[in-house]
Amino acid sequence: MLGNLILLTLLKKEKLFSLVMAVMAYSLLFFADSFFSMWLSTKFGAYLTIALVAAATWLQALVILSGILRYQRLLNIRIKIADYPRMEFIQLSGLGISLLLCLSPGFLSDALCWLIYLPPFRLLLGQALFKKYQASYTATYELLSSEDHPKL
Repeated sequence: MLGNLILLTLLKKEKLFSLVMAVMAYSLLFFADSFFSMWLSTKFGAYLTIALVAAATWLQALVILSGILRYQRLLNIRIKIADYPRMEFIQLSGLGISLLLCLSPGFLSDALCWLIYLPPFRLLLGQALFKKYQASYTATYELLSSEDHPKL
């Protein structure tokens, strides 16, 4: 249900333009990663480049997922004591964007992923997302704190 609500929000006319622009920006990062990987493969070989990208992606994904699980446990604790988990939402937002960048192949996206994983940059990005979607975070908190909803 929450996924359908997010999809309907993104398909609104005023949100559709920003969604298209975000996808275009992401595609530019993907093209830059592709060219950088091709250049790197001419210097070190294709197989070594592929192995380095795969190893970096797995390492980053494990580190980021452990951070997400840690903040998810903190989120559950804050919900149990009926305290609004603003900082946990901010941290999880930054970690989610970092994980999305980690899952895209290439060294540039991996470098950007590590940069966003650093706490100051993660907080800046998470706060920007929190300010923009504060109503959605509040609705999520109310849904998670309701009695009939299963806990995370």
